[in-house]
Amino acid sequence: MWFFGNQLTGTIPTELSQMNSLETVYLYDNMLSGTVPDGFCVSETLRIDCSVTCADNSCPCTNVDAPCPGTPTQPTDPPAESPDPPPGVCFSLATTVQVKDVGPVALRDLDVGSEVLTNAVSGTYERVYAIGHYNTLSSTEYLQVSCAEDVSLGSPPLKITPSHFVYLKGKPHPIRADELKVGNVLAGCTITAIGTTTSNGFMSPWTPSGKVVVNGKFLASIYADYEDSKVLFGPYNNAAQHAGVAPFRLYCNHIAPKSKFCLTHSEEGIPLGLHFWKDLFGSAVNQPSLLMRAVCLFGFFMIAGLSWIIERMLMVPFVLYVVVLGTNMSGLLKPRIGSK
Repeated sequence: MWFFGNQLTGTIPTELSQMNSLETVYLYDNMLSGTVPDGFCVSETLRIDCSVTCADNSCPCTNVDAPCPGTPTQPTDPPAESPDPPPGVCFSLATTVQVKDVGPVALRDLDVGSEVLTNAVSGTYERVYAIGHYNTLSSTEYLQVSCAEDVSLGSPPLKITPSHFVYLKGKPHPIRADELKVGNVLAGCTITAIGTTTSNGFMSPWTPSGKVVVNGKFLASIYADYEDSKVLFGPYNNAAQHAGVAPFRLYCNHIAPKSKFCLTHSEEGIPLGLHFWKDLFGSAVNQPSLLMRAVCLFGFFMIAGLSWIIERMLMVPFVLYVVVLGTNMSGLLKPRIGSK
């Protein structure tokens, strides 16, 4: 049950914990107060994802999608760091992108709406329609990929999470970052060394094409090798994810770019709209029966497909529609030879 982002006030209704068919309640991004009802604590299946003040004789709110502890405890101070990052989804905050009419900008300083380089060969720039993942505090493990031109160009090695997708030069489909090898040729350099490092924070700018040029020479996808989609699509995982998030992309890039569902991030560090769509897909994949799974996935991809079609139509300039329409109309109105 979803109640997030509605600016709700007051306390959590006790009746929610008495609904037998309820599995998870999402209550974050509200202004709730009081305690978590005891019914959430004694249930072995009911989970709560919320943000409330805890008090005596009530289980503490953990702010994660996990069962409440069975033994009431005293409230504790919130942790100093944000939750662990989702696996394999991001770049370090020091990673740079080329912003149109500005130059290199570190991801930590990048804003939604900026136009960033997505194709160094054609010089194509695209609008950042969302920050797919964002966190400034969590300690994150990265692969550190160095190139032969790093020193001469004065740019740092790329820090990228292991399962993030990266493009090799001339290859249409990306590979995981942890599949890169010394000697591989990327879009702008040849890999000379691969190591590991740790940095605080992570970020991933999302563009309409699903690609972004980082540190001036690495062409990377905005997606990672997620298990849910990998099981279904295998080597086409990246393309399937790009098609699957079409509803989110259509909404945030064309319909409501300033919506809180595009700009406000969940506890996981992803936009609220993407959080909802991701959970919906996960629920479809994990349906207990094969029939229900097939039905849910069919509905999911029908919505995604329709969104993709609408998105393609919006990319065609309106002037072109007018020209085509005018040409057709002139053909219909033109007198035929021999007509009276």
